[in-house]
Amino acid sequence: MAWYSIYKYTFSKNQQGELFTLDNHSSVFDNAQHYFGSLFTQGTSLVAFKKKKDELVSCPNGILSHRSDIIVMRLCDNRNVSIWQDYKKNPEVTNPFCQIVIDNRPGRALMAIEKESSFGNPDKAAEILEETINNYLRDYRISIEIKQHTRVDEFWSYVDEQTLVNKDPIRKVVFDYPNPKLTKSLFIPKDVETKVNALFTMLGNTNAVKGHLQMEASKEGSLQLKRTKKDMAQMVALCCNNGYNLSVYFKNYGIFRVNDRIKTVKSMDESILNDFIAGVQLTSGSFGLIVWLDDLYNYLKICKNATEIPSPRKRRNT
Repeated sequence: MAWYSIYKYTFSKNQQGELFTLDNHSSVFDNAQHYFGSLFTQGTSLVAFKKKKDELVSCPNGILSHRSDIIVMRLCDNRNVSIWQDYKKNPEVTNPFCQIVIDNRPGRALMAIEKESSFGNPDKAAEILEETINNYLRDYRISIEIKQHTRVDEFWSYVDEQTLVNKDPIRKVVFDYPNPKLTKSLFIPKDVETKVNALFTMLGNTNAVKGHLQMEASKEGSLQLKRTKKDMAQMVALCCNNGYNLSVYFKNYGIFRVNDRIKTVKSMDESILNDFIAGVQLTSGSFGLIVWLDDLYNYLKICKNATEIPSPRKRRNT
């Protein structure tokens, strides 16, 4: 079972102006998805690069399948590693990869990027792919932007969904809280204050600005985080009302912080992808991957307030 982060992509005109075809004078931009899809030919690869310091390095890749406007590809990273042998440090290049599914059907424009631990953050794959595709689309005076699909949801509804529906264990819960004597305008109901008074007292005794409480499961266990447990529900309410940081560490999803925008992730059995690549259909005549993508699309339609999260700021070298 693999987990995929879900992205959506949009197209825009670049500053050079719009292009029209010579035959019927149709707008190239209006058919951006078509030109985008034409870049992916099964059995070939894209000329993909990423910036590493002051140079561009190649990122190997391959288009494994392209049928019914659905594309499956692999994208590699390019990293320098050191291997010790015979007491000597030998530089090597490694190419960890992730699977990418692109649903380029009209009205969809969705990507699912595998959360492969050896590759790292799927955002890195999205960034490499975005820059690569823009190099191709430049001639069409079109640019593409790939953004993580996210949801704004209530804390408890998401925790319930992730634990009960997606069967995703909770590994750790971290609660950061400020010293109320050093922080103004805190909303702390009396019954809640009584329960956390010991924590606040320790902060006061040490003159600490803030405290940190961590609860961690056993190696194979899962924490029980339920709204029916009044004490925990009050702690969550305390976080929401005062901007305290409460972080829930799921095994598969990763870190969810209270008031964060929620990333959309979905699991997929490996056989679904393999069957699509091999051309193996279901008894219904469709493909398992098409059913998976249709379920994803219908799920996203009912998610509340779908939006994008801002791209992380890049650090400047000092």
